[in-house]
Amino acid sequence: MAQQDTQHRYPNSYSLARKRRRRHQGDRLSQRWTRRGFLLLGGILIGRFFALRPNLWQTDWYALAAGLTEGWPPRLREPLLASLKQPETPLSPSTNALQEQPSDRFNPVSETSVSSADKVVPPHAGSEPMQYAEPAPATKAPNPVKVERIAIKGMPLYRTTIDLTDPDTFITMGLAKNATKANSNKQSVGDEEFSGFIKRYPAAVLANATFFSKDHQKRVMGNMVAEGRFLKYSRWENYGTTLGLREGRKLEMVTARTDGKPHWHEHWFSLTGGPRLLRQGKFWIAPKSEGFRDPSVLGVGSRTAIGFPKNGDKLILATFLRSMTLEREAHAMKDLGCYEAMNLDGGTSGALAHRGKVLLDASRPLTNVLVVYDNKNPAPQSVKDSWLRFQAGERPNPNA
Repeated sequence: MAQQDTQHRYPNSYSLARKRRRRHQGDRLSQRWTRRGFLLLGGILIGRFFALRPNLWQTDWYALAAGLTEGWPPRLREPLLASLKQPETPLSPSTNALQEQPSDRFNPVSETSVSSADKVVPPHAGSEPMQYAEPAPATKAPNPVKVERIAIKGMPLYRTTIDLTDPDTFITMGLAKNATKANSNKQSVGDEEFSGFIKRYPAAVLANATFFSKDHQKRVMGNMVAEGRFLKYSRWENYGTTLGLREGRKLEMVTARTDGKPHWHEHWFSLTGGPRLLRQGKFWIAPKSEGFRDPSVLGVGSRTAIGFPKNGDKLILATFLRSMTLEREAHAMKDLGCYEAMNLDGGTSGALAHRGKVLLDASRPLTNVLVVYDNKNPAPQSVKDSWLRFQAGERPNPNA
């Protein structure tokens, strides 16, 4: 009754108080949504910042945000998570140093850099890696390994052509200090000047190969097979792109996180590098999806690449003499006739020697090199014998 009397006696005051209460409730609701808006905006900005700088702390911000926003309304949570989720396919500032793995923590070294905006679409995950027809029957080539200095669209380079149809052509790996195993977290022999490799391997061509870490262990990237035996093996290896030579001199190129792990035990020669440049004749540059993270390889830098044409009858090694982006490197490899191609270590590791003559000297000691023999610089008998055993069915044993 008192409230009703108050309403009758002071109708204007009661209406005013009610309006004030409603206004106060509206203000509180408005403040609440304003705070949420600022939080959402801040989350998006932070997400964008770390999306552009994914190497800041090597943190999975998407997973962290997903956990913190558990239970949020979808209209607030989904835009934030979408801003943090990194696409795998576009070429963006990326690197030739890879994400660390639990069994063999690794921070490869290369002075090369990557920066481009080539829009590419990787093939459907889980697709089978492309295999290529066996080359024509082996024939004696007059010059199965050729090194030429050329220029492509103003870019100078050394083009090394390795004819795999010639029975005297063999490609293998050389390790620092004549080691039998590549550097890993379990063992290491360090590195060696390029001149030391040249004296030890009287081959047609020697060139820099894959990445290695900056620390004292100089750990080599990826699994490695040479002459039908493992130089390095870890079951955790699942990054980068692998060039493999199979029975019958069949070449293949496998990107682990797209095609599945390579079948290293089926390779007589196997080298992991990256990022990939060409896949089935099309540009395929997706460093993040391969696990590349180290910013020291971002931007523009000196580069080395390897690839092969569609029929797989030869390998083409390109040693570029000017700095370039991954995108331009990919275009150059396609111009050289490659159907498949990948990047190798470069920068201060860049090195090339032809029949004992140094064409490009490395600016630092190396841990591993490519070694190519031909009819003029024949392979040791042990290399030839290992190929015959492989053709007869012998396969690399990771436990050997």
